[in-house]
Amino acid sequence: MDISFVSLDGDLLKIFMELLDWKQAILYIKKQIDSARVYPRYHPLLGLQYYTFGKIEWFVGEMAAAIRSLTKAWDILKINYGKKTAFMVELAAKLDEARAEASYLRHYERED
Repeated sequence: MDISFVSLDGDLLKIFMELLDWKQAILYIKKQIDSARVYPRYHPLLGLQYYTFGKIEWFVGEMAAAIRSLTKAWDILKINYGKKTAFMVELAAKLDEARAEASYLRHYERED
């Protein structure tokens, strides 16, 4: 994959996010993840894309999808960065927080 295309992809994703166009951002990052399949399964770029994808999904309220994406990010990035680096501790905390929020929302929805 040409590095100039990777840079352009990142720039386009940033533009969608700055415009608060979350639907386009989600569609675009899905495309990025699909194109990253040329990399090995545990390539850090793929893990970072899942991390970004999970954060956006969480932001738009797609909790189950966010947890899946953040878990994929964790599974990939723990191999590259270990479990105790500052970034991975932050990722683990985000994943725990997403799971807790999803649990709360499921409980809250049952009460309605």
